[in-house]
Amino acid sequence: MMTSQQQRPVTRWVEVVDNQQRLTPAQYQAFQQAIAQVKERLHQVLSRPTPQRQGRFELSAFVDSLHADFLHGEQGAATDVGQTAWWITRYLADQLLELQQLEQARSRM
Repeated sequence: MMTSQQQRPVTRWVEVVDNQQRLTPAQYQAFQQAIAQVKERLHQVLSRPTPQRQGRFELSAFVDSLHADFLHGEQGAATDVGQTAWWITRYLADQLLELQQLEQARSRM
């Protein structure tokens, strides 16, 4: 029987969170590096100038159009970085759109 001191080492971030474990120094360093890579990818894609568009701006469609930009030219672990950066962007856009809908509903009352 394994005691809490003898738990098998975790290999995925979700295991650390789900089991409420502390990060080892090596895991902490890897986590910080992963965060830095995602932040860099967010900056690379979101700081690029985009061509002006005609008509009504659609945030959801715009974020969807960035998916290829986040993944462009990446392979292996870098693809995970681009995918993670895109999901963060998608999540934030969805939250903004939800807030906008709530504000519109409130203004109609």
